[in-house]
Amino acid sequence: MRAGQSKALVAETLGTALLVCAVVGSGIMADGLTGDTALALLANTAATAAALVVLITIFGPLSGAQFNPIVTLVMALRGVVLPSRDVVRYQRQERRKGLCQGRIWLL
Repeated sequence: MRAGQSKALVAETLGTALLVCAVVGSGIMADGLTGDTALALLANTAATAAALVVLITIFGPLSGAQFNPIVTLVMALRGVVLPSRDVVRYQRQERRKGLCQGRIWLL
């Protein structure tokens, strides 16, 4: 594995783990914030959006910061990425997301 690929792999793994923590954590915090469901969803959405901006800013130059498979699909449709080359990487990433979320639920 080349140095650039390993940096991208570490960036995507760390970014994915941090994104899962941000989404789950903001959901838990928003639920305890108020009894109003709409306000809790708004707080959760705002916190998730802020976390995404930070993660994309940090990890974008290293790996593209494609934490969402729909981003990869749109980029493939626009011809920016080659799906055959990147599909395996993003499948692994989705599995890591599931493992991260499972570990958080166990805490």
